[in-house]
Amino acid sequence: MPIKQASPFVRFAITVDRGSLRGQIDMRLLLINANTTEAVTLSCADVARRVASIGTEIVPLTGRFGAAIIESRAENAIAAHALLELVAEHRGKADAALIAVSYDTALLPAREIAGFPVLGITQASLSVACLLGSRIGMVTFGTPGLYRELAEGYGCESRPLSPPARRSWRLQAPTSSFCVVPRCPAWRPSSRETFLYRCWTA
Repeated sequence: MPIKQASPFVRFAITVDRGSLRGQIDMRLLLINANTTEAVTLSCADVARRVASIGTEIVPLTGRFGAAIIESRAENAIAAHALLELVAEHRGKADAALIAVSYDTALLPAREIAGFPVLGITQASLSVACLLGSRIGMVTFGTPGLYRELAEGYGCESRPLSPPARRSWRLQAPTSSFCVVPRCPAWRPSSRETFLYRCWTA
């Protein structure tokens, strides 16, 4: 429909949309990876750009020091310092930030100093999971204890599946408490589908 034939509201909507397509930035979102592996940051930013609204600028930031991949409480503490440094540098220069680390590194301290909304990918994922089912679980690449602590801090400990009795990739019938299942090389699609089905139908 030509703009001159559209209603005032439609003309306004078309104008805004075309302005965004011309490069107008409506939101500047920091995507912060607290570890030092830039390839991870760029991969996350690529996914974010694919789902972001038109007019959203994704600004990828990578920690300048610390672990290449965070795998312990000590490394997470160091990464928190690196992340807060980046947040402080960009205070007043963004509209929001997304912490692209599955431990939600320094989420609460970042909110204190940012001056804009800060989201953690795990908190956001668990919040959505809690809306979809009465009990939820996670499949991780390691450090199940850290993820359990994180989930409990978000109040998810009462909505859960129980972890396997042994440190094994095998899935067992859910009983109680939050479930964190470490992923192993022998992981098979059928096992993953079974686990997700149990999470969905619990």
